[in-house]
Amino acid sequence: WAVVIVTNAMRPWVDRCMHQFAKNVLPLIETQSVKVVYAQEYLTRSDLLVHSPSGFPAKYTDPANRVYDFHHKMKQAKFQAMKTEADKFYSQYRTQTWKNVISVGDACYEHDAA
Repeated sequence: WAVVIVTNAMRPWVDRCMHQFAKNVLPLIETQSVKVVYAQEYLTRSDLLVHSPSGFPAKYTDPANRVYDFHHKMKQAKFQAMKTEADKFYSQYRTQTWKNVISVGDACYEHDAA
C-alpha cells in the first residue's frame, strides 16, 4: 500500500463515510489500493478499562481523569498503529528512509500521536 488511513474511529466508520460522502473514492479502498487501520484495535481490553489514580480498575473516577485517560489511550492507539504501518512500509528494502508521512486529525491527541 502506498496510502494507509489510520483512524481512531470504530470499524466500519471509513466505509460508511465513503459510501455517504465519497463514493468515487470507495473503489480504491475496496480494491485495496488504500489500507484502512482502526487504531483502537491495537488496544487491549484492559487498556479500555477506567482506572483509579492508583492504577487499579475502578467503577467511579474523577471526570477529569477519565478525559485525560481517554485522550492518552487514543493517542497511544493512534501512535502504535501509525508506527506499525510506517515500520512495515519503510522496511521493504535496506536503507529505506521515511518520506511523505501526512497526519490529519481533529483532536489534540491525534496530533500528539504523529
